[in-house]
Amino acid sequence: MKDFPYDNIVHLSEPELIRPRMSRSRRAAQFKPFAALQGFEEMIAESSREKKEKKELSEAEREELDEKLQFLHHHPDKSPALTVVFETDEGEKQIRGTLVKLDLSMGMMKVGAQRIAIRTIRKIEIMENLDSSYTKNG
Repeated sequence: MKDFPYDNIVHLSEPELIRPRMSRSRRAAQFKPFAALQGFEEMIAESSREKKEKKELSEAEREELDEKLQFLHHHPDKSPALTVVFETDEGEKQIRGTLVKLDLSMGMMKVGAQRIAIRTIRKIEIMENLDSSYTKNG
């Protein structure tokens, strides 16, 4: 029969420990999961949250919105007071304020301190009758 490879140490007694044994609960704590990426779980939960379905504008609503944007673009010196309804991840939001900037090439509008992507705008209401050439119905 083949010799057992540890024959020379099998008969020795168990070595005496220098430090006391760790309790099971402390030992288990070493293997607890930890958040290596803080905020990652919240980000995943946020992204998996059901997004509200965005309402598509009708052709007439799109044309009216386009007319108002063009009017505002061609009258930058007027700084009109506006009410803008736009979509966010949480749903529809409405803001009232003065038009600060309109950049059609960048697709952005700034009303007060709020920057709004033009693609998210659902409705614009011009509060002041700035120009007799502009009417709601054309």
